[in-house]
Amino acid sequence: MAKRVKWLLPVAAFAATALFLRSTSRRARVCPQPYPKPRKVGVPEYTGDPCPVWPLDTPRKETVSYRDKEGEYHGNMSRRMAACRDGCSRHHAGVDLYANAGDPVLAAESGRVVNTQSFLAGSHAILVEGLSGVILYGEVTRGSWKEFGANKGTHVAKGQPIARVAQLPSGSHMLHIEGYSKGTRKNERWRKVTPSNLRDLSSFLLRAKARSASAVA
Repeated sequence: MAKRVKWLLPVAAFAATALFLRSTSRRARVCPQPYPKPRKVGVPEYTGDPCPVWPLDTPRKETVSYRDKEGEYHGNMSRRMAACRDGCSRHHAGVDLYANAGDPVLAAESGRVVNTQSFLAGSHAILVEGLSGVILYGEVTRGSWKEFGANKGTHVAKGQPIARVAQLPSGSHMLHIEGYSKGTRKNERWRKVTPSNLRDLSSFLLRAKARSASAVA
Protein backbone atom coordinates (compact mmCIF):
# COMPACT_ATOMS: atom_id res chain seq x y z
CA MET A 1 0.00 0.00 0.00
CA ALA A 2 2.84 2.37 0.91
CA LYS A 3 4.52 1.70 -2.44
CA ARG A 4 1.27 2.45 -4.27
CA VAL A 5 0.88 5.77 -2.43
CA LYS A 6 4.48 6.72 -3.30
CA TRP A 7 3.77 5.93 -6.95
CA LEU A 8 0.50 7.90 -7.00
CA LEU A 9 1.92 11.07 -5.43
CA PRO A 10 4.15 12.08 -8.37
CA VAL A 11 1.33 11.24 -10.80
CA ALA A 12 -1.07 13.49 -8.88
CA ALA A 13 1.54 16.25 -8.70
CA PHE A 14 2.13 16.00 -12.47
CA ALA A 15 -1.61 16.17 -13.16
CA ALA A 16 -2.05 19.21 -10.92
CA THR A 17 0.91 20.97 -12.59
CA ALA A 18 -0.47 20.22 -16.04
CA LEU A 19 -3.87 21.59 -15.06
CA PHE A 20 -2.29 24.76 -13.66
CA LEU A 21 -0.19 25.31 -16.78
CA ARG A 22 -3.18 24.74 -19.03
CA SER A 23 -5.31 27.25 -17.11
CA THR A 24 -2.42 29.74 -17.06
CA SER A 25 -2.01 29.33 -20.81
CA ARG A 26 -5.70 30.05 -21.32
CA ARG A 27 -5.49 33.18 -19.19
CA ALA A 28 -2.44 34.31 -21.14
CA ARG A 29 -4.34 33.96 -24.43
CA VAL A 30 -7.32 35.83 -23.04
CA CYS A 31 -5.21 38.62 -21.46
CA PRO A 32 -2.37 39.17 -23.95
CA GLN A 33 0.65 41.36 -23.41
CA PRO A 34 1.75 43.80 -24.56
CA TYR A 35 -1.10 46.16 -25.32
CA PRO A 36 -0.73 49.74 -26.65
CA LYS A 37 0.45 52.25 -24.06
CA PRO A 38 -1.18 55.69 -24.13
CA ARG A 39 0.59 58.94 -23.33
CA LYS A 40 0.03 60.19 -19.79
CA VAL A 41 -2.43 63.05 -19.44
CA GLY A 42 -1.63 64.29 -15.95
CA VAL A 43 -4.14 61.98 -14.29
CA PRO A 44 -3.23 58.73 -12.45
CA GLU A 45 -4.07 55.55 -14.34
CA TYR A 46 -7.00 53.44 -13.23
CA THR A 47 -5.50 50.06 -12.32
CA GLY A 48 -8.53 47.86 -11.79
CA ASP A 49 -8.98 44.28 -12.94
CA PRO A 50 -5.88 43.11 -14.87
CA CYS A 51 -8.18 41.26 -17.26
CA PRO A 52 -11.28 43.46 -17.82
CA VAL A 53 -14.00 42.80 -20.38
CA TRP A 54 -15.11 45.21 -23.09
CA PRO A 55 -17.95 47.18 -21.46
CA LEU A 56 -20.39 46.87 -24.34
CA ASP A 57 -22.33 44.14 -26.11
CA THR A 58 -22.48 45.85 -29.51
CA PRO A 59 -21.90 45.14 -33.19
CA ARG A 60 -19.91 48.38 -33.40
CA LYS A 61 -16.13 48.23 -33.70
CA GLU A 62 -14.25 48.24 -30.38
CA THR A 63 -12.38 51.53 -30.55
CA VAL A 64 -10.39 53.24 -27.80
CA SER A 65 -9.50 56.83 -28.66
CA TYR A 66 -6.13 57.84 -27.22
CA ARG A 67 -2.77 59.44 -27.96
CA ASP A 68 0.22 57.13 -27.85
CA LYS A 69 3.65 57.84 -26.39
CA GLU A 70 4.95 58.99 -29.80
CA GLY A 71 2.18 61.57 -30.01
CA GLU A 72 0.07 59.80 -32.63
CA TYR A 73 -3.70 59.91 -32.23
CA HIS A 74 -5.79 56.75 -32.47
CA GLY A 75 -9.56 56.70 -32.94
CA ASN A 76 -11.37 60.02 -32.64
CA MET A 77 -9.20 62.57 -30.84
CA SER A 78 -12.27 64.41 -29.49
CA ARG A 79 -13.44 61.20 -27.77
CA ARG A 80 -10.21 60.54 -25.85
CA MET A 81 -9.40 61.24 -22.22
CA ALA A 82 -8.35 64.88 -21.60
CA ALA A 83 -9.61 66.17 -24.97
CA CYS A 84 -10.34 69.90 -24.96
CA ARG A 85 -13.90 71.07 -24.43
CA ASP A 86 -15.30 74.62 -24.72
CA GLY A 87 -12.06 76.13 -26.00
CA CYS A 88 -10.05 74.12 -23.47
CA SER A 89 -11.82 75.77 -20.54
CA ARG A 90 -12.47 72.20 -19.46
CA HIS A 91 -11.32 68.71 -20.42
CA HIS A 92 -13.03 65.46 -21.29
CA ALA A 93 -13.05 63.46 -18.05
CA GLY A 94 -13.50 60.07 -19.70
CA VAL A 95 -13.48 58.07 -22.92
CA ASP A 96 -16.36 57.70 -25.37
CA LEU A 97 -17.01 54.24 -26.83
CA TYR A 98 -19.09 53.74 -29.97
CA ALA A 99 -22.38 51.89 -29.55
CA ASN A 100 -25.95 51.76 -30.80
CA ALA A 101 -28.89 53.02 -28.78
CA GLY A 102 -30.19 50.21 -26.61
CA ASP A 103 -26.98 48.17 -26.64
CA PRO A 104 -26.32 46.48 -23.28
CA VAL A 105 -23.60 48.02 -21.13
CA LEU A 106 -21.47 45.37 -19.40
CA ALA A 107 -19.58 45.61 -16.11
CA ALA A 108 -15.93 45.78 -17.16
CA GLU A 109 -14.97 44.37 -13.77
CA SER A 110 -16.84 42.99 -10.79
CA GLY A 111 -18.02 45.34 -8.07
CA ARG A 112 -20.92 46.89 -6.22
CA VAL A 113 -23.34 49.47 -7.60
CA VAL A 114 -22.82 52.50 -5.37
CA ASN A 115 -24.97 55.09 -7.11
CA THR A 116 -26.98 56.14 -10.13
CA GLN A 117 -27.26 59.77 -11.20
CA SER A 118 -28.55 62.10 -13.88
CA PHE A 119 -26.07 62.77 -16.66
CA LEU A 120 -25.80 64.49 -20.03
CA ALA A 121 -28.92 65.64 -21.92
CA GLY A 122 -31.44 63.57 -19.98
CA SER A 123 -29.31 60.44 -19.87
CA HIS A 124 -28.13 58.82 -16.65
CA ALA A 125 -25.05 57.11 -15.23
CA ILE A 126 -24.42 54.09 -13.04
CA LEU A 127 -21.35 53.89 -10.76
CA VAL A 128 -19.75 50.56 -9.83
CA GLU A 129 -17.03 50.32 -7.18
CA GLY A 130 -14.46 47.55 -7.62
CA LEU A 131 -11.36 46.59 -5.66
CA SER A 132 -9.26 49.56 -6.75
CA GLY A 133 -11.73 52.27 -7.72
CA VAL A 134 -15.03 53.33 -9.23
CA ILE A 135 -16.13 53.17 -12.85
CA LEU A 136 -18.87 55.49 -14.05
CA TYR A 137 -20.86 54.23 -17.03
CA GLY A 138 -22.49 57.34 -18.46
CA GLU A 139 -25.04 58.24 -21.16
CA VAL A 140 -27.22 55.24 -20.31
CA THR A 141 -31.01 55.12 -20.35
CA ARG A 142 -32.67 56.16 -17.11
CA GLY A 143 -33.75 53.14 -15.06
CA SER A 144 -32.33 50.64 -17.56
CA TRP A 145 -30.27 49.08 -14.75
CA LYS A 146 -33.50 47.76 -13.20
CA GLU A 147 -33.94 45.44 -16.19
CA PHE A 148 -30.74 43.67 -15.14
CA GLY A 149 -31.19 43.88 -11.38
CA ALA A 150 -28.23 46.24 -11.09
CA ASN A 151 -29.80 48.43 -8.43
CA LYS A 152 -27.88 50.47 -5.90
CA GLY A 153 -26.20 48.23 -3.33
CA THR A 154 -26.18 45.09 -5.49
CA HIS A 155 -23.07 43.19 -6.55
CA VAL A 156 -22.45 42.83 -10.28
CA ALA A 157 -20.15 40.27 -11.89
CA LYS A 158 -17.61 41.08 -14.58
CA GLY A 159 -19.34 40.85 -17.96
CA GLN A 160 -22.85 41.19 -16.50
CA PRO A 161 -25.26 43.57 -18.31
CA ILE A 162 -25.96 46.55 -16.06
CA ALA A 163 -27.70 49.15 -18.27
CA ARG A 164 -28.50 50.19 -21.85
CA VAL A 165 -26.97 52.91 -24.02
CA ALA A 166 -29.22 55.96 -24.28
CA GLN A 167 -30.22 57.92 -27.36
CA LEU A 168 -29.60 61.63 -26.72
CA PRO A 169 -31.83 64.37 -28.20
CA SER A 170 -28.94 65.25 -30.54
CA GLY A 171 -29.09 61.75 -32.00
CA SER A 172 -25.84 60.73 -30.32
CA HIS A 173 -25.57 57.24 -28.81
CA MET A 174 -22.40 56.03 -27.14
CA LEU A 175 -21.06 54.92 -23.78
CA HIS A 176 -19.17 57.60 -21.88
CA ILE A 177 -16.97 55.92 -19.27
CA GLU A 178 -14.97 57.53 -16.45
CA GLY A 179 -12.67 56.23 -13.71
CA TYR A 180 -12.33 57.44 -10.13
CA SER A 181 -10.66 56.52 -6.86
CA LYS A 182 -12.53 54.47 -4.26
CA GLY A 183 -15.21 56.32 -2.35
CA THR A 184 -16.41 58.41 -5.32
CA ARG A 185 -20.20 58.62 -5.60
CA LYS A 186 -20.73 61.13 -8.43
CA ASN A 187 -18.95 62.45 -11.49
CA GLU A 188 -16.54 65.38 -11.43
CA ARG A 189 -16.08 68.19 -13.97
CA TRP A 190 -12.50 68.64 -15.13
CA ARG A 191 -11.94 72.36 -15.41
CA LYS A 192 -8.75 74.30 -14.62
CA VAL A 193 -8.10 72.20 -11.53
CA THR A 194 -7.84 68.45 -12.08
CA PRO A 195 -10.12 66.55 -9.67
CA SER A 196 -7.91 64.60 -7.26
CA ASN A 197 -10.11 61.50 -7.49
CA LEU A 198 -10.16 61.33 -11.32
CA ARG A 199 -8.43 58.35 -12.98
CA ASP A 200 -7.49 57.66 -16.61
CA LEU A 201 -9.23 54.54 -17.99
CA SER A 202 -7.34 54.47 -21.32
CA SER A 203 -4.92 51.64 -20.46
CA PHE A 204 -7.69 49.71 -18.73
CA LEU A 205 -9.85 49.90 -21.86
CA LEU A 206 -6.96 48.94 -24.13
CA ARG A 207 -6.47 45.84 -21.98
CA ALA A 208 -10.16 45.04 -22.36
CA LYS A 209 -9.92 45.45 -26.14
CA ALA A 210 -6.85 43.19 -26.31
CA ARG A 211 -8.61 40.57 -24.18
CA SER A 212 -11.64 40.67 -26.48
CA ALA A 213 -9.50 40.31 -29.60
CA SER A 214 -7.65 37.38 -28.03
CA ALA A 215 -10.89 35.63 -27.11
CA VAL A 216 -12.17 35.95 -30.68
CA ALA A 217 -8.88 34.64 -32.08
